[in-house]
Amino acid sequence: KPYGRHHGALLFMLLMLLPGASHSQASVIGTGDISLTMTLAEAAGEATAQAVSDAFTASEPLTWKVYVPETYNPDKPAGLMVWISPTPSGKIIRPWKPVMDKHNIIWIGAEASGNRIAVARRSILALVGAKIARDRYAIDPQRTYVAGFSGGGKVASMVAPNATSLFRGAAYFMGVEYFEQYPNHGIEAIAQNRYVFVSGTEDFNLKPTRRVFRQYKDAGVNAVDLMIFPRLGHRLPDATGMDRIIRFLDGDPRAND
Repeated sequence: KPYGRHHGALLFMLLMLLPGASHSQASVIGTGDISLTMTLAEAAGEATAQAVSDAFTASEPLTWKVYVPETYNPDKPAGLMVWISPTPSGKIIRPWKPVMDKHNIIWIGAEASGNRIAVARRSILALVGAKIARDRYAIDPQRTYVAGFSGGGKVASMVAPNATSLFRGAAYFMGVEYFEQYPNHGIEAIAQNRYVFVSGTEDFNLKPTRRVFRQYKDAGVNAVDLMIFPRLGHRLPDATGMDRIIRFLDGDPRAND
C-alpha cells in the first residue's frame, strides 16, 4: 500500500518540526495570482528538509501556486485551502476565484505534485504549503482546510486524519480513501473536524465515495456531508457547488439550502 503507519508518523513528525507562522512578509507577497519558488529548507526550515532528505534534494526548487483575494486584510485573518491536484499544476481554476473572494480564503497548491508523484512527497508538499501561507498571511486556524481532486482527493484523505490539528476540515473531490489505522490520532481527534465528500451522478468514483462516506459515519465522524451533483461526471463542480462546499466546511447550517 502507498500509505500506512510509517507515512502517518512522518506527517506527524513534520508537524512538530514546522516552525510557527510569523506573518513577517505579508506586505511583500501581495494579492491575486502568485507563484512562489524556493527550496524546502527555505520554505520549512533546515530541520524539516533534513528529515525528508530521502524525498527532496537540498537545492531542489519547489513551486507553489497561490491565489489571494484582492480584499485580503491582515486584520481579518483569511481561511486557507491547501490543494492537492491530480495534475502537475496546483493553480486554482478561474471559476473558483470569486468563491475564494467571497469567503476570504487563500488558495495554495504545489506544482509537480500530480498523480505520478509519490504519495509521501505530495503529502509533505501540502503540509509545507500550509506553512508557507501561514508565514506570509494572517490565517484563521479554524478555517484551514485541505482538499484534492481524484487522485489528489485520495491523498487529501490520507493527510487530513493525520494532521487534525492543522487541517480543521477537508474536501474529497471524486477520490477518497478510508483511514484504516490512526498512526497519531484517535477517532476522537478526527471527529472534531469537518469533511465533505464530493461526487456527481455520472462520476465513476460515486460508488467508492458513498462507501467511504458511510465508513466515516460508522466510525463516529458526524460532521460529514456527501454532496452528489446532478449530471456531473468526473470533473470539478462549478462555482455554485464550490460555494456550497465552503459553507459546509465553515459550519454554515444553510450549506445545503
